[in-house]
Amino acid sequence: MTFNNNVGSTKSYDYVREHVEATSTIDFVPEMQEIQTSYEEGSLNEIRLHDGSALSLRKLNTNWNPFDKQSAMNALMHAKSQGEILTGLIYMNQDSHDLHDIVQTVEQPLNQLKEEDLCPGRKALIDINADLR
Repeated sequence: MTFNNNVGSTKSYDYVREHVEATSTIDFVPEMQEIQTSYEEGSLNEIRLHDGSALSLRKLNTNWNPFDKQSAMNALMHAKSQGEILTGLIYMNQDSHDLHDIVQTVEQPLNQLKEEDLCPGRKALIDINADLR
């Protein structure tokens, strides 16, 4: 808009052009054969990538407790210091709630609901808006 296109405006064409910054690097990723692996719990597996680099994957032990937050944080920090990536269920909050409980969705799959269920009418919309005031 022309009313913002002046020297002092941070919305002006010149200001925006002078302050354009890339937020990420987009690169071409060629299609390659899928890399798959399987390895035992508690073991380390080094995976060679197509470019010759490697990833060190460490699978958690079978006796790992995923409900201990402090232990999970320590394990992640230790793995990072060793140049490893942990795999498996690292942490799960037992006090978290299912998304369907949080947003109070219906039991019936949403794609099976009828129009009258999804659009209950003008009166329902007026009541909802009244509750939000």
